[in-house]
Amino acid sequence: MFPEGISTSVRFAEATLRDRLAAVVAQKFIEPANRRSYMREFYDLLEADYIHKDRKTLPDVKRRWKLRLKKHFTCLAANVSSEMLNNYVDWCRKHGLSPATVNRDLSALRRAFTLAKRAKKILEIPYFPHLKEADARQGFITIEQYLELAKHARPLWFRALLATAYSFGLRRGELTGLRVHQFDKNHKLLDLAPDQTKTGKPRKVALTQETYALLSMLSSPKKADDFLFSPTGKRVRDVQDRWRQCAIAAGLGRLVCPECNVEVIGRKRPRCP
Repeated sequence: MFPEGISTSVRFAEATLRDRLAAVVAQKFIEPANRRSYMREFYDLLEADYIHKDRKTLPDVKRRWKLRLKKHFTCLAANVSSEMLNNYVDWCRKHGLSPATVNRDLSALRRAFTLAKRAKKILEIPYFPHLKEADARQGFITIEQYLELAKHARPLWFRALLATAYSFGLRRGELTGLRVHQFDKNHKLLDLAPDQTKTGKPRKVALTQETYALLSMLSSPKKADDFLFSPTGKRVRDVQDRWRQCAIAAGLGRLVCPECNVEVIGRKRPRCP
């Protein structure tokens, strides 16, 4: 006996066989097992690709899935539609995510689909929206604003990080990844390794009098392999809360709810009152 819903028609079977043979010839045939692939499987292909290419942004890709994408794309990959992607964009906007963050999320998903199509796990890639982003590197602070921030920058590790970032324009990841042995006290230099720069090239930074004094105090009680910009020697993963507190104390910003625009006082992150 055939299971319910399975046709026993010879003509139907012959027609199905012809269609599948034509799909094979046209290189459009998808194995039945792949038609049941979930989005997590496609994203695994993306992570594997980042590992294979030794991409430094692999932690960011993993974090995107864990923080947001996992909640919205637990479905079969074949069911991901443009409407579903647009709904995700609407959700991100409602929760105050920047266009740049949303675009990076969508870019990761689109790359996952591209790898899946290359592996013949799917035929078509849905249309992905793209949000307009603000021009990069806007809002440079003036010397007066920096001095006001410096008054409120506590503790010492954050004060030193602020001074170094302001003086040399180093990226947050470059700074938080520096270790004590990369501070050349004798030659007053910071020695950045190739894997710590965006260009992939080593770089030496000549310190100012202010940054040299701060780094000398900061590094003195630490071991050579300790992280430099840290209160304990362990790596500081996030400086956003410390930055918010400093900017608000200096009168250069305020914390508001992204939904109702009401100022939020006494909380690290904006939440609707």
